[in-house]
Amino acid sequence: HHFPIHESENTRSFTELENQALDGCILYPICGDVCHSFIERVGARVPLVIFNDLQDYMTDAWFTEHPNICFIGTDSYDEGYKAASVVLARDRRVRRLAAVHVTNDAGCQSSRIRVQGFCDGLRAYAPHAEVVCIEETSLRRNTASILARKLEPLYSQGEWGLDCVYFGNGCTHIACSALEKLARIQEKASHTVVVGHELMDGDKRYLMEGRQCGYIKQDVYTQGYAAMHDMVSCILSGVPLKKRTYQSSVFIR
Repeated sequence: HHFPIHESENTRSFTELENQALDGCILYPICGDVCHSFIERVGARVPLVIFNDLQDYMTDAWFTEHPNICFIGTDSYDEGYKAASVVLARDRRVRRLAAVHVTNDAGCQSSRIRVQGFCDGLRAYAPHAEVVCIEETSLRRNTASILARKLEPLYSQGEWGLDCVYFGNGCTHIACSALEKLARIQEKASHTVVVGHELMDGDKRYLMEGRQCGYIKQDVYTQGYAAMHDMVSCILSGVPLKKRTYQSSVFIR
């Protein structure tokens, strides 16, 4: 069942699904208060898997109070920490970086946690580096242009501009495109690299050209298989759901 991302559009969809005779549910992403209410009510009746979008309130104590609900997915904080290692493997002398988080996007919670991991990784291994956090409200057709305008002052201030832009939401080509636009007026931007998550079709050119210096990759097939396998085992055989956390791999160009 596919839902609209925006909460204003998905209330009826959740209500219709909740009224069906469900045997179990695998849910991704977690979007808004309507979704949280759905989790509480449906998770009290049937097995429910939170897939790859762990929320702040979903602590170990919360899962203990909700035995029908479990999490299967990656450790977003660890993913961000590993992204910092990609940057530092290229150059430990980095001086200034930007970390971009899109706030109104599917999986935005995971992105926020990734950015925290990225910043902590840099503080641990490159405490001299400055990290500037930038928030964008949503992914739109003109997001690259908007991001370029937000990055431009960072090249006008100081000597170095930016060594790297980290994009936490998985659409790394947007940051690459923003820097491509910015390089037309700020030559220093032509030397800035980008690191992010997954490899989309739009990323491949930038990876080949060297603009994208690496990425963090999930094994989404294994995660999806585990979610479905555990759900079916729970429904058919009564095997309790249990938390599974997977480590993502690192690709360095």
